[in-house]
Amino acid sequence: MKYMFPKMFKAADIYMADGKTPKIHSIRHTFCTRSLEKMLDSGMNIYAAIPILAAYVGHVNYMDTEKYIHFTEQGYKDFIQKESSLGSIFPEVTNE
Repeated sequence: MKYMFPKMFKAADIYMADGKTPKIHSIRHTFCTRSLEKMLDSGMNIYAAIPILAAYVGHVNYMDTEKYIHFTEQGYKDFIQKESSLGSIFPEVTNE
């Protein structure tokens, strides 16, 4: 697998920003990030989703799984959209 994956990435013309091919371990990060996104999109609570994902990937401690979860571009856009509605809850503080 260690030697097959770089060949497959090269054949598919898949490279990282630094020009190198992704490592096998990168797939684990992608899997965890996409799986969590899918669980949350289906309506699952994040406090239920992360322990399930942790168990699935073989982690005893869910905090180990958090290292594999990344903020995606779409996730960032969704966060900003949801966060913007919180602005009306708190009044703006002025120095007047």
